[in-house]
Amino acid sequence: MSKTEKLSPREHILDEAEKLFAKKGFYGTSVREITDAADVRLASVNYYFKSKDNLYSEVLARRANTLIDARRSKRESLDFSGMSQRESVEAVIKAIVDPPFKKAATGNPGWRNYLSLIATESTYSYSRIDEHETVHDLKQNSTDFVKSLQELSDFESDQKAHHAYQFITGAILFMLTNNGRLNQLSQNKYRSDDYDAIYPNFLKFLTEGTLALLSDGG
Repeated sequence: MSKTEKLSPREHILDEAEKLFAKKGFYGTSVREITDAADVRLASVNYYFKSKDNLYSEVLARRANTLIDARRSKRESLDFSGMSQRESVEAVIKAIVDPPFKKAATGNPGWRNYLSLIATESTYSYSRIDEHETVHDLKQNSTDFVKSLQELSDFESDQKAHHAYQFITGAILFMLTNNGRLNQLSQNKYRSDDYDAIYPNFLKFLTEGTLALLSDGG
């Protein structure tokens, strides 16, 4: 959006709600705080969203398809021809990791707020995203990634593929909380939000761990 373009009242409320939900969570954020931040009347929230629950669901849903579609597109374009098992596993992991990391790395405050929100309230948030009528099939997308990992596994059972996907996505969520833990551990030598520096080591860590899990010796 250019500097001359003005957000609609609905989008403005969504932005301010997203920021507050990311900082304080669903239960820690009141509708009054949202209306004060957006400088609108309570009637505006009721008009556009009917309730705080619906507002929260809309905040979660409006960016969800961007990530789902990006991951699906990357997964569907994978070609393992000539790849080793390790290279194939890394390619699948990149298809999962790259979309949210690239959004976080842009520094866009909206995306950072959104990713922090789904990371800190993942259990509650993902159930709401999956149930939203406008969101593409999040569950199917996840299932397809598990299938991709299973096809690269040395085991007949798909248990380890499910575990691997859970570990990968869980690690991504933790990294995207931007909780400042790395800053504290390194005495500000390194930053939790320096995604360009984190990415290569994070990818290597996930790839080697997943490969060990899916391999016969794992």
